[in-house]
Amino acid sequence: MRIFRSILGRLKGYINSIKSRYWLYIKYYKYYKIDDKAILFESFGGVNFQGNPYYIFKYVFQSTKYYEYKFYISIRDDKKLKDFLIKNNLFDDRVKVILYSSSEYKRILSTSKYLINNVSFSMDFIKKENQIYLNTWHGTALKFLGKKIKNDPFEFNNSQRNFLMADYLISQNLFMREVFLKDYMIEQIMIGTLALKGYPRNEVFFDKELRERIRSKYNLSESKIVLYMPTWRGTACGVNKVDIFRDIQYLVLNLPPEYRLYVKLHPAMGAGKALPKGAFKVPQEIEIYEFCSAVDILVTDYSSIMFDFANTKKTIILYQYDRIEYLNSRGVYENIQDNLPFTIVDNVRQLKDEIVCSNKESYIDFVSEFCPYDNINASKDAVEMIFSGEKNDSKTVDLYVIDFAVTDKEMLRYKEQLKNANCYRFVFLPKRKNRKFTNLTCFNELNYMVLYAYNRLGFLEKIDYKLCSVLFRCFNTQFLRKRLENYVLREQRRLWGETKIGKIYKKGRLSPVAIRFAQKWNLE
Repeated sequence: MRIFRSILGRLKGYINSIKSRYWLYIKYYKYYKIDDKAILFESFGGVNFQGNPYYIFKYVFQSTKYYEYKFYISIRDDKKLKDFLIKNNLFDDRVKVILYSSSEYKRILSTSKYLINNVSFSMDFIKKENQIYLNTWHGTALKFLGKKIKNDPFEFNNSQRNFLMADYLISQNLFMREVFLKDYMIEQIMIGTLALKGYPRNEVFFDKELRERIRSKYNLSESKIVLYMPTWRGTACGVNKVDIFRDIQYLVLNLPPEYRLYVKLHPAMGAGKALPKGAFKVPQEIEIYEFCSAVDILVTDYSSIMFDFANTKKTIILYQYDRIEYLNSRGVYENIQDNLPFTIVDNVRQLKDEIVCSNKESYIDFVSEFCPYDNINASKDAVEMIFSGEKNDSKTVDLYVIDFAVTDKEMLRYKEQLKNANCYRFVFLPKRKNRKFTNLTCFNELNYMVLYAYNRLGFLEKIDYKLCSVLFRCFNTQFLRKRLENYVLREQRRLWGETKIGKIYKKGRLSPVAIRFAQKWNLE
């Protein structure tokens, strides 16, 4: 049965590899040259084009300094985005909207000199040596990130991998800097620059003329604008505890006439369902943060927008109707949650009263702590940084491979043995949906990486790799050694970017194994 499952698993891997057309990406990666005048922008995995990448694109598009560059934007709905750009005068012959994960996307991803993302590129992505990758991230976190994520300690794997490949990673404040370094465990091993800089998307809050233009365009000048932006929380917590549409209707019926309620819901929250009469959707032809600059009162729950909107010094109300369930199941940074300076309510009647009675709030210390670098030139600062060419160095990291069943006691003993080690990471090899480590709970006390037991070689490359491996055992020639080495180094770069790997140790014996021929690289 075990052999059958193993064969079935490998067969499934081959099928998925063919379906994803990874071999096509590898062809572009290996044989196509980098275009020094090409910039690829991606936001939220192509679901939309908003946030920091949008504002950086807007800046370079409008700047004469970058007139000779080509701008590629990856998206899942190319027609909708193209219409949006045309309406906002952000489209000409230099701009090309490409379909996310298409053949063209794979080519542009592997050949663009500059890559800008606010989440992460897929597990297939390998940054070439001469590419420059800016990861802006997408907000200050209230909920746990990295190794503190509950239920799946390996969920952050691709984010960590992207951070280690990034030449520049923007941290909005000192708190997020610690989250990146500690919870994603990139401290000492990230070669790129972890930059304390303002978010490009937040520069709208410093543009008073923009606020007035938007309020005038949408006839909002005589109204008090309330924006409700709840977080999507899946099916966890109390997502079904409250009927959001019923709450929206209650607010519409009970707020005074001078208040106008706008709603921005996650696409998965009542997709296709019309808002109650009297409530308004945020206009599709405007980027959400531009609209936020015209808002008087923000209502959210756990969203990072609270940290950004704080720049306006306007009222923020947190409608946390499922607070206890959310805190217990999702996990939040309690030192932040317990010290938020905003009013928190747990039912819609309280929410209505707070909206009507809200006064201009004072949270200067909060803004100083979480928005110290935000300014009207944040996009310009980010662009100048990636064109500066500066690069840091990192220490060499030793890897301790854990591919066997282990207990908390054993792991903490390993950690204690290594307490004087210069720079190291444990490497876990999860198999069959992480069941191998289900009894291990001490992840939060470790520094570690993840190596899934498969490689991302093309179909023909897998055959060549297997053949060369067999021949190498019989004929230790320089040709075979170099051929195998090329595959291994490419996989190393895909998994851990430009991180400098020193020695690899396996199992409990802690005996050194040469990195280029470490036994675990043979796994598929």
